[in-house]
Order: sequence, then structure tokens, then C-alpha cells
Amino acid sequence: MTLKQFYTAVAGTVFGATLCGSAIAGDVYLKFDSYQPTATAGQIGIAFSQAVQKDTDYQIQVSTGKAATKAALDSAKGTVDLYFSSPGIYLAMEKGAAMYKKIKNAPELHSKLRTLISFPLGVYHYVSYESTGIKSFSDLKSKTVFVGPPGGIATKIGCDVIRAASGLVCKKDYKLAKFDWTSAPPAFLDRQLDLYGLPTNAPAPRIKEWMRGGKLQFMDISDATLNSEIFKKNVINVPGRSIERFDPRVYGEDNVANKEPINVIGVWLSIGTNVMLPEEVGYNMMKAFWNNIETVRNTAFWMKQINMKVATRELNVPLHAGAYRFYKEAGFDLPAHLKPPEAK
Repeated sequence: MTLKQFYTAVAGTVFGATLCGSAIAGDVYLKFDSYQPTATAGQIGIAFSQAVQKDTDYQIQVSTGKAATKAALDSAKGTVDLYFSSPGIYLAMEKGAAMYKKIKNAPELHSKLRTLISFPLGVYHYVSYESTGIKSFSDLKSKTVFVGPPGGIATKIGCDVIRAASGLVCKKDYKLAKFDWTSAPPAFLDRQLDLYGLPTNAPAPRIKEWMRGGKLQFMDISDATLNSEIFKKNVINVPGRSIERFDPRVYGEDNVANKEPINVIGVWLSIGTNVMLPEEVGYNMMKAFWNNIETVRNTAFWMKQINMKVATRELNVPLHAGAYRFYKEAGFDLPAHLKPPEAK
């Protein structure tokens, strides 16, 4: 199955329709704050929903466009059942820091969140058109930059990376464009943005589309930046991030200005939920997902990375009671911090 066929087949699901199975019955309606279908995480959102609905009668309504930081808050309040998050988001929420600094009960809300599964999202791509003359983060002075939606964790990471690499301060030394993940790609293609940053597996479909507009330049995080204290403190010393080597020429040597591999940030995401979700529902979702894992992997080449060996890697909040039960039955030796207080 091609990605195009995949998106067409589940278009109704993504925008609110449902696909129901029959193996596990029950009137269960779930809200899933996901990403757009062309995004790496969006593909997982579709695949996860399909797998669950194939083996259950659970109905999942998937919506897109909301920042993951907001989705986590909404789930903690009980208005969203499933959402995407990252270890960095959880850490900020637990401490009431960064984008949660003004939310007084952020730590309390954090205690209501649980996780289901972790997976590698890919690496951060920071991209400009070669014709702009931008070859490094230091060239972004007075430019217009998009590194994620306002208030999102990707935006904080992007601003921290640019500052560590160049000394340029977000909103002061360059303009931070206010788009979401859906509206930003066409804005970049139309040259409204000088630099676009996003986490994704490669080769990413949207980046391939941008090549219609000219040759691309991918930003390298220099060795000096990697070794700087500001980078270590603000960027890499956060759970769920790693330093990776990435070769932009995977997009074709004629399409990129880079001549050799570059340093980038690797990142992990997870599908989260909350303590209000019944244990049996969480358990059945995990069982359905892993029963259909080969179908999930066939939707996109990069999804072959998703396996039981990485299912709980990089998680820094407890598992949902149902997921915890599933992984224990599967023989996992789970660390103490992943056991939810409500688990039997």
C-alpha cells in the first residue's frame, strides 16, 4: 500500500468518521489530537487508529492542528483521550516551566497523564532555500523563521538551537512566524519564510515538495555548538533527544546544497492518555495495535522502526494501567517509574 492509497483509504477516519471492528465490543468513543496526515506523527495517528478500530468497536475521532503542549493539558482535564507528546513536554509540565510557566496547576495536571507507547519521530530538519544565501543559523539575523506553532515544544527547541548556534535571540533578532503545522509548509514554498524547522523521518514528503521551488540548504549544528554549555543545558540534556548524523543527500544530490552529512537532533514521541481512561480500554488498544503491527509497518518504510524493543524507551511518565498490564503480560521488565499508582 502506498502512502497516497493509505491517506485516501482513511480520509474519513482522520476527519471524524469511524471504522469499526467486531472483536471487542463496547460503546467507547475516543478523541485523538493528532497531526496532519502528511506529518510523521500524523501517519502514526492514522495507523494507530486503524489498528485499534480493526479489532475493537471503539470509535476514534481524530482532529489536527492543535499544539502538543495544549493537547496534553486538555487530556489532563479529561477533554481529550489520546494525544501526542514528548519527554520534553512532560518535563516542562511537571516543573511548571517554559510554555507552562504561567499555568499554576501544571504539575497537578501532569500527575493525571499516562502513556501508551513510545516511538522514534526522526530528526529535526532546519531548512532554507539555497537562493536565500542562508548557510548557517548565524545568517538568520532579521529573517523570518518558523520552527513550530506558537507555544509548542518544537518552537522552544528551535529557538534554543538557534541561540546556542548563533547567539541570536528569538523574537528579538529574528521574526518568529505564527503558523501551525498545516499552514506553514505552503508559506515556506511561497518564500514567506526564510527558514523552516520540523521533526520528521527522512525522506519527508513535504520536503520533497519544496524542492519544486529550488535547491535546499539544511542547517548543520556545528561541533562547537554541540560542545557548548548552552546547548547541553537547554537542548540536549532533556529526555527524548539525541545527537545524530544525517545526510541531506537522501533527498537527492541535485536537490540539496549540502555536500556531506550534518549534525542534527534526534527526537522521540509518545501516544499519551490520562488516568480517566478505563484500564480495559487502554489494554484493548495496546493489544489491537500490536496484533496489527505488520499492517502498521507496511504503511510507511520508516514505521519498520516501531517494535516492542522501543515501545517504552524514553518515557518519563507512568504507563496507563492498561498498557502497563499489557507490557507486563508480554514479559517486559519495566522500571519502577513507569508503574502507575493505580496499577493492580
